[in-house]
Amino acid sequence: MKKSILLAAFFIFFTARAEATTLQQQINNRIQVSIKNLNLESKKYATDSDYFKFSLKSKEVITVDINHDGIKDKIIVLNFCEETNCHPTTMSSEVAVFIGKKDQKFNFLDSKYFAVTASIQKDKKGHINVHQYDYFEDDGHCCPSRLTKFNLTVKNGKLISSK
Repeated sequence: MKKSILLAAFFIFFTARAEATTLQQQINNRIQVSIKNLNLESKKYATDSDYFKFSLKSKEVITVDINHDGIKDKIIVLNFCEETNCHPTTMSSEVAVFIGKKDQKFNFLDSKYFAVTASIQKDKKGHINVHQYDYFEDDGHCCPSRLTKFNLTVKNGKLISSK
């Protein structure tokens, strides 16, 4: 009896851990794809081999039912910055959505990139509210001050932004 309880606990622990690892692997893959895309985009505009090379600055994970199916989803905010000289003009953010499944696994749905910085909050209805800062023409390089607010929702399998 004791062995079967220990075996069941062992199975549950490692099954839950494997599922979490699967989500973590998907997030890590998303980070690598995003860094590659940001570096390629930076390289396009460089006049020599000295282009911006990006890395992950921070990551935030929010749990919410964004598609309203009764299963919790994961919203990941990824903040990237130039590796050697991080400041507001070299920052970029991405919001990625992973849809939860009944088997406690997650599938990547979609993502959106934002200039400079973005932060998100969830409201009581499960909507994702995005606050994005960008530059007005007369802003100094240190301080983007144009705040844009909008919501992210899932519609027809895509991440849609609306004001």
